[in-house]
Amino acid sequence: MPAAVFGGALSVTIVLIVIPIPGAGALVAALPADRLPALLLTCSAAQALAMALALRGLWCYRASYTASHTPAQQTAATKPSPATLTARDAA
Repeated sequence: MPAAVFGGALSVTIVLIVIPIPGAGALVAALPADRLPALLLTCSAAQALAMALALRGLWCYRASYTASHTPAQQTAATKPSPATLTARDAA
């Protein structure tokens, strides 16, 4: 996902996470206690499907998130060349 639309995608994600909370409370209050295990199973299956779709979407846009160098490569100490060592010893 391009950086220009990251904020919009993040806010939509947050809204999609928060909106079902009142609905979940209403479902739990409306169903009898013996039906709650089936409700939890159904909700967990729906959540697993949503997570799979979200991860698939991230996988499709992974190229826009990859940096040309990893942080480990950017901070790794480089070995000086023999010519550099010789010049430094001569100085």
